[in-house]
Amino acid sequence: MDPDGEAGPEIREAPSIAGDAIEGAALTASFGKYSAGAALEGVWQRCADGTCETAASAEDGGDYVLGAKDVGYRMRLKVTATDEEGVTQAVSRSTDVVAAAGAVVNKAPPVLGEAFVFRALEVTAGEWLSDAALTRTYQWQRCVGGDCEDIAGATDTSYEPEIADLGARLKVVETVSAEGESFSASSEETNEVTCAEPIASEPVSAASASDAASGVNWTFTGSGFPATSKAIGPAKRSALFVSHSFGYSLPESEVQGVEVRITRRASNAGAIRDQRIALYAPAARIKEPSNEYWTGGSVTSVYGGPTDTWGQAISTSVVNSAQLRVALGVENAGEEAADAIIENAEVVVYYAAVTSTVFNATTVSAAGAGSDWVNAAAAVTENSVSATFSLPASTPAASKALTFGGFGATLANGAVPSGFALEVRQAATPGLLVGSSVKAGTATETKNQLPQALGYVSYGGPGAKWGLTNEQVTSAAFSAQLQVMSPGFPLPGSVQVDAVRLRVYFGGEEAEEQRAATVLETTTNEVAWSSVSNALTEDNAVATTTLLTDQRSSGSLVLSGFTATVPDGAAISGITLSVKRSATAADQLQDSALFLRQGAKVVGLNGASADFWPIARTAATYGGPGDRWSAPLSVEDVNSGELGAELTVTHASTMGAAAPEVDSVTMTVHYCTD
Repeated sequence: MDPDGEAGPEIREAPSIAGDAIEGAALTASFGKYSAGAALEGVWQRCADGTCETAASAEDGGDYVLGAKDVGYRMRLKVTATDEEGVTQAVSRSTDVVAAAGAVVNKAPPVLGEAFVFRALEVTAGEWLSDAALTRTYQWQRCVGGDCEDIAGATDTSYEPEIADLGARLKVVETVSAEGESFSASSEETNEVTCAEPIASEPVSAASASDAASGVNWTFTGSGFPATSKAIGPAKRSALFVSHSFGYSLPESEVQGVEVRITRRASNAGAIRDQRIALYAPAARIKEPSNEYWTGGSVTSVYGGPTDTWGQAISTSVVNSAQLRVALGVENAGEEAADAIIENAEVVVYYAAVTSTVFNATTVSAAGAGSDWVNAAAAVTENSVSATFSLPASTPAASKALTFGGFGATLANGAVPSGFALEVRQAATPGLLVGSSVKAGTATETKNQLPQALGYVSYGGPGAKWGLTNEQVTSAAFSAQLQVMSPGFPLPGSVQVDAVRLRVYFGGEEAEEQRAATVLETTTNEVAWSSVSNALTEDNAVATTTLLTDQRSSGSLVLSGFTATVPDGAAISGITLSVKRSATAADQLQDSALFLRQGAKVVGLNGASADFWPIARTAATYGGPGDRWSAPLSVEDVNSGELGAELTVTHASTMGAAAPEVDSVTMTVHYCTD
């Protein structure tokens, strides 16, 4: 029923159309059936996108010959029935889209069976709409990534996939000729050609192992911008671009936010993107890198902002020194080598000028669960003697809490503090990452990196109130607790404390300053592998690195000289790598890259996994019987002794640390024969 129709004749049979929707063909109208006495009028309609227009008047039982104007539209019959009660309108179902004259495919030619090397495939004829006699020809095509090319000589209805087809998909183009014109239709692509029943070679180990740095250094114009990391290869990284000495000379302030602005471009689009962006103030704090590719035009990327202190309290003294550093590493996620160019690096510091007063702790006691401090009483006297907490190797440890009191804080009448800081003079063994936590009021702040030499580390700051009132801070009972914890690192170490003080801040006016870096450096973004030959044999002796932190990556562990024994004439269907691996801490390390190598050259695609490396040493499997790593490997390649693998690991957390451990790497070659 047409929704615009009024009460009228009853529709007892809807209108219908007979015929094929092909240019030059005739469609026949049937108006349908209605209650007695209805007068009928009909029109042919041409429809597209829900809108119809009148093409011609229609007669019941009459024909409409489809013309060029109708091609690309659907046709519909609309009938108006009228009697004494009113008007009723009815429409038929729409036809298929009208095709141009000639032969029109109704069903593409199907390929029968799965695509396996050395096993024949068959194609059956497609179904075409045509009144003329058809002649048919066929052409098999090999398709990679959607791009298809003819296979020379493959023009029969059957085709036996060859070694050259491995990893590709196949399809058939059927061409029909009718009345001097030709029309073509393609089958759907097959599955990727592989072996029907792959045979696995014996797993083989590499003959040699080495460490290879792959980070491309930055070079500078004179000592300044632009900075360029040139010809970074696919799946490779730059070294770290480090900028510092921004020339700040701020008064004592509450730093409310830091914004980093990097103006950059790439030699070609779709390749270079951020791998690591960090602010050192002085501890490293990492931002989630952007997945946006650098373009060929200059773009300024912004990290942080007016209220973003990058997860740490930043002191004025750090801002005014070379300790405030920006570090940026990039990676090439494209398929061709590309240059990364940095044109400028600036920092904007948002702050409020403050004044402060310092009150020293005069009492200390150690209590609670945990291990004892040595000479705990020395923690409140700034001299050559310190309280010391020792951390054993490979064993989690926690200290007893040191409780500091006797600060004697006073406030001038009417003074309103803007915040408080507990400043602890402390140090830790170089390279040791610990959890050093200070609790005051209702808040706790933890530092994971401590200076190597004794120096004041600030917990809190000009805007940190710790859930404290003025009365609590000035009370004789006010205290703060410090505790040190370690998850258990491979090497032993210690933490020293020899003074604690309370700094009370009073706020001032807000301001901001923007400065450009005056010193540019390039430094490694990678940590070298050691004991690399341990990865050649499964014996619980491991190749490893020192601790990876702050999203740094290892160098490339290169394993060379895998030699398989595969018969001549075989088809290589896949490669499996088995890497027996572990990490010294959970949820810290991931693969950055895992490639096959042919001689000194990386081949194929990155096979890295996103899984975190576990603490328990287990074998991770990469590739498989049907995975060729997009590398066109032949029998000669896998038997030559030139086949290798290259593994890079990255620290994938914003905190913590871990070292990778590789016990062994084996390779299995999968193949089939005719």
